[in-house]
Amino acid sequence: MALERVAEGGDEESFLEIATNHISGMKVLALTLSPLHIEMLDPARVIEALDIARHGVDLIVVDLHPSYHPLNLALFAAADQILVPVTPDIPAVRAALQYTEVAAELNVRDRLELVINRTDSGLPVGDIERTVGIDSMARIRSGGMLFVKATNVGRTIIDLFPREKITDDFVRLAERVLQGRRVTAEASDEPATATGRAALPIFGGLFAKRNAERPAPRPAPRPAVQG
Repeated sequence: MALERVAEGGDEESFLEIATNHISGMKVLALTLSPLHIEMLDPARVIEALDIARHGVDLIVVDLHPSYHPLNLALFAAADQILVPVTPDIPAVRAALQYTEVAAELNVRDRLELVINRTDSGLPVGDIERTVGIDSMARIRSGGMLFVKATNVGRTIIDLFPREKITDDFVRLAERVLQGRRVTAEASDEPATATGRAALPIFGGLFAKRNAERPAPRPAPRPAVQG
């Protein structure tokens, strides 16, 4: 990672310069080579690097380990949206509720978006939403072996299984995240994307194959004419 190399006396590089181009069209970057190196990172420098990178892409998604490390707190403060995934079981719901309380203390509770994972395998969605106090942005059904197969070959669910219902779940989640990005940009008088493109093409590489494999819609039947 760029900041790790700087800490070791190496040349500084931007996130976009060292990110790996995934077949889906996304760029992927691990912050550290080892979780033990997280303490080497200066939160202020990470936020600065992300702020520079955001001008070269449509959207940045940061996958965080569940903790209240100073780096995470800095990322919470800088984020436009904070997606809180929760599974339909009591320990996960309790953790999500605790996080909403922490978010309120950090003045970021209004940025929280609840994503219910494995939505068809436990507590009712309505009970989860009432307990946590947030309506769900998206609901992802159980994927089972689909995730195992996709992970083992380094591909996405959307790419490998375009016709599965769980793919539709992720498409809806992506669309809602992008809608939130556009709303944020409008509120801050920023363009919807730094590159001038429409926001949706960021997922073009993921969705193109899926849409191409969809069967063509049948023509609507002609209305009956009564004499």
